[in-house]
Amino acid sequence: MKMKRSLIFYSLGGITLIAIVFFVIRTISNSGYATQLPEIPRITSSNEALKEQITTAAETASRKPTAENIGKLGMVYHSSAFYERAAQCYRLAMKRDPKNWRWPYYLGYLDKEMGDSKSAIDNFRKVIAINPNIYYAWYYAGEAFQNLNYNEQAEVSYKKLVYTNFTSSAESEISNRMDFFPLNTYARYQLARIYLSTKQLDKAEAILNEIISDQRSFGPAYRLIGNLYNAKGDSAWSKYYIIRANDLVPYAAPVDTIADKLAMLSRSEMYLLKQIDEAEKSANIEWTNNLVKHAMTYLPENQYLISKALKIHLKMDQGQKAIELVDKHLVAYQNQFTEIQEVANLFFDKRLYAPAARYYAQAVKLKPNDVKLQSRLAISQWQSGQKEEARDLTQQLLKNGQPDQLASGINLLLMFGEIQQAQRYLNTLKMIAPLSAQTQRMEGLMSEYLDRPAQAIKHYEAAFQKEPEDMTNVKNLIEMLFGQKMWKQALSRLGEAMKIHPNAPYVLERTGTLLVTCENQSLRNVNLGRELSERAFFHSTALPGTMLSAGRSLVLACAMQQDYTTAKKYMVVVLNLANNQNLPEEYMNDLLKINSSLQAHM
Repeated sequence: MKMKRSLIFYSLGGITLIAIVFFVIRTISNSGYATQLPEIPRITSSNEALKEQITTAAETASRKPTAENIGKLGMVYHSSAFYERAAQCYRLAMKRDPKNWRWPYYLGYLDKEMGDSKSAIDNFRKVIAINPNIYYAWYYAGEAFQNLNYNEQAEVSYKKLVYTNFTSSAESEISNRMDFFPLNTYARYQLARIYLSTKQLDKAEAILNEIISDQRSFGPAYRLIGNLYNAKGDSAWSKYYIIRANDLVPYAAPVDTIADKLAMLSRSEMYLLKQIDEAEKSANIEWTNNLVKHAMTYLPENQYLISKALKIHLKMDQGQKAIELVDKHLVAYQNQFTEIQEVANLFFDKRLYAPAARYYAQAVKLKPNDVKLQSRLAISQWQSGQKEEARDLTQQLLKNGQPDQLASGINLLLMFGEIQQAQRYLNTLKMIAPLSAQTQRMEGLMSEYLDRPAQAIKHYEAAFQKEPEDMTNVKNLIEMLFGQKMWKQALSRLGEAMKIHPNAPYVLERTGTLLVTCENQSLRNVNLGRELSERAFFHSTALPGTMLSAGRSLVLACAMQQDYTTAKKYMVVVLNLANNQNLPEEYMNDLLKINSSLQAHM
């Protein structure tokens, strides 16, 4: 019995000793990691949110230096643009937990941002060794190999993505942001770049044609194949694809849902502004909006962010939110003409005339002799109920007596419904500059107001022939020809306009629509009409109205060619776009009718 008690005593004592030893070792180990943490930087800015974030993360990691806490501190430093400290934390986290792929991933991403391709390769290889389903690691490793001219290794990395099924991926749970294109599109594009640089032109051409066939709006592929045909000495195809490339966003980087976490963690002005610029450059307006909204939470007085937020709100048809920022924005930018004019035009294009008038008034103060600004100010005043101010400004323009001012004043008088007074000033303009494009345009406008379409077309035609580079002349003439159903002449003039404005969304849409839907079926060319409608539909600067009309024509062209699968795909996008616009009931019913007819072809 005594022996039994002794055994129990010694066993308990042994267990206790082991526990004490384990505790001491762990304490020593934690203490060792804690002492290796970087010193908290001295932050001189007034950004209290940033100071608190760094202090809290550093204290947590020091008190409990787990791999998770150290890695999170690294992310805080990374997203605060303290890059050396971030790298130090990531390395410690990797040492503490060598089986976690996130820390070599973020370190590799940091290397990539810093331009250290060799270190980036080492770290992304570690990620792949731990979890080969982190597909961005393959892509970034390929980029890093490419930067070092290790083309064979880069090719291996990219091919892994080209032949991979992306239905399951470890990073899918990190962010729900969607890319415009699948990752293998970017990988194929990079392969084509390698083949072009190594003179394997046929391989590059084949891949680029595949990309363009699969992803019609992937702009970089059009530009690269244009360069390829130039290298082959085929100037005609080179010109064709370069023109197509100019319709689209020239820059494209994969949506990295893992790196997104850094951006949404950041409280740093330096880091966030860089991320916003990158998002805007890639024309990803939803992500840009998310970043701006996040940044404004912590940096509400930053004038750069105020500018970005106001413009994003307008582009996303969030007019009231934009108006709420007007006072702050005007104070910050009152003497910066380019900024004031850009915002004025955005408000004007969205038909938000009251704030547009405030911006144009400020722009006129900065450039008092700019006739176009004065004209837009008067229009904005008139449309926002400031009738007397608009009339006074119009009279000032007319008193000047110069052709530019007279033409703008006449245009305003016609808008106000003062036809007789407009006619008197038009007679004066005809005496001063009888053959100018301005005079012809005003005569066409007057004829249109007096319901004399033949005369209007005659004058608009003259204005177009004198100044075909002026899109106002193009639009005036084409709209009158469409209204009078003069299809052959409209098609001819659109062809002339296309030579001067090869990337104008309006010209592309009108030409495409006419070639697809013309009442005179002998003038139809559905193949070309489909191509031009598609170009207008995907154009990076197309306004919603142009996109809708082009999309409708594109759907009809696909249906005419019995390509119902593609027609239905585009119809979904068109209807989604239409639902966000304040369209006439008749127009919506027409779209729904087309959609119903497509559904019959299951």
